[in-house]
Amino acid sequence: MKEIEILSELQKKDARVVQLKKMLELDPEEIKNLEKGLHQLEKKLEDMKNSQEEIKKKQRVYESEVQDNNARIKKNEEKIKSIKSNKEYQAILKENEDAENRNSKIEEEIIKCMMSLDDLQVSIKEATKELSVVEKQVKEEIQEKEKQTDEAKKEYDLLISQREDLLNQIQPALLKHYNAIKNQSNGIAIALVKGGTCTGCHRNIPPQMYIELQKTGDKEFCPNCQRIIYWKPEIVSKEE
Repeated sequence: MKEIEILSELQKKDARVVQLKKMLELDPEEIKNLEKGLHQLEKKLEDMKNSQEEIKKKQRVYESEVQDNNARIKKNEEKIKSIKSNKEYQAILKENEDAENRNSKIEEEIIKCMMSLDDLQVSIKEATKELSVVEKQVKEEIQEKEKQTDEAKKEYDLLISQREDLLNQIQPALLKHYNAIKNQSNGIAIALVKGGTCTGCHRNIPPQMYIELQKTGDKEFCPNCQRIIYWKPEIVSKEE
């Protein structure tokens, strides 16, 4: 294999290594984002259930107060049978009236609690169903992402090994030039020449250099962008 062919192959592998490296760096973040969306749904459902418990607690307090008021009313009704003072009689009637008025207001609040609980129950049921669907989707996506990551890691390791083999076949000075140009030219250090034009910088090379490239099939350096350039015959398809 000619040195230019080795360099060309190296460039292909380097480009793929960059792609895989970005992929491997992004994958954990993508998984984190998937889990974040799931956690938000879980938190939403948890908040609904907490609200449900708070309303139930409030309702129990109201119901307990109604029971206490009813017990007080009943006790006062028993007491009325034995009292003789009109003043005490009027005081008990007033106390019972206040308790009944209070019960009326409390019962309105209990109804509100019951209505809120009904609405929350529907929302919790829907959120639970949604969470179940999303949990399944996220689990499958994470498994697929982890599978892709494993495959990318294996390919990455293989490419690094193959790259090392190629590096050992390139002269140090040429390799140094390759790395320097690659770092300043978006990873493109090797460019094909077509019609006397460097496809790296899209500028014409000297005619004599173009002729030499065609004659020798070897490499040259673009006088414009300093990329390592080469030429190969274009395959022209003919229709019969």
